[in-house]
Amino acid sequence: MQIKVLNYSHHTKNLILFFSGIGGNESLFNHLILETSTSLIFIHNYIDLNFYGDLSHWDEIYKLSNGKNTSLLAWSMGVGIANYFVKELDFLNLDTKIAINGTKQAINLQNGIPPKIFNFTLKNIDSAAFYHNVLESTPSSNIKLNTTNELKQELAFIYPLLLNSPAYNDLWDLAIISQNDKIFPPQAQISSWQTNAKTYHILSLPHFIFSAFSSWQDILYLRS
Repeated sequence: MQIKVLNYSHHTKNLILFFSGIGGNESLFNHLILETSTSLIFIHNYIDLNFYGDLSHWDEIYKLSNGKNTSLLAWSMGVGIANYFVKELDFLNLDTKIAINGTKQAINLQNGIPPKIFNFTLKNIDSAAFYHNVLESTPSSNIKLNTTNELKQELAFIYPLLLNSPAYNDLWDLAIISQNDKIFPPQAQISSWQTNAKTYHILSLPHFIFSAFSSWQDILYLRS
C-alpha cells in the first residue's frame, strides 16, 4: 500500500484517513482543496499490505491521529480494504466514517461486486475503458492513469483477500451511493448499507463523485 501524508502539522485540528480505490492514484484528487486546519493520510496501490511511502506501520498513524478529530473516508474497493483493517481502525477513535460507492464485503454476490464479474474484469481489464467507466468522461491530461498491468496487479491481490470477506459489525455513519454507478452495483450497495450504516444518500453522480466537489471538507459536509 502506498501511503502519503499531506499538510501534516502538530497544529492541525483535523485528520482525514482516506482509502482510495483500484487505480485511484493521487492525481485524480489533486483538484480537492485541503484546508490548513486539516491533514490527510492518502492510501492507495493495493499490491500488498505493506506500508510504502511516508509511513511504515499502523503505530505511526495512531501517533498522527493523537489529539485530532479523525475522519475515515473510503471510496470504491477502499471500503473493503478499510473493512479488512477494522480492528486496527478501532484504535483511532474515529469521529466520522463515510463510505463512497463501495461496500464492506466488496466482492460478494449480494452485497458487492459478484465474484464472476470481478474475475472477468481481472482477466479482461483495459486501462482506458476502466477509467472511462469510473469517471464517465475522458480523463483530463493532468491525470496519471495507471497502466493495464498495474490495475491487474491490484485486482489480482485484492481478489483472494476480499472474496466473500465478512462484514464486521462496525457501523458507518454515512454511505454515499451513485445511482448510475458502473463499478459497484447500486442495488448491492443499498442491500449492504441498509444494515451497516446509520444512513445512506443516493446521488446522481458517477462512481467517481469527487469531480463534483472542490474540497475534502465539502465531502465531509455530506454527513450533515
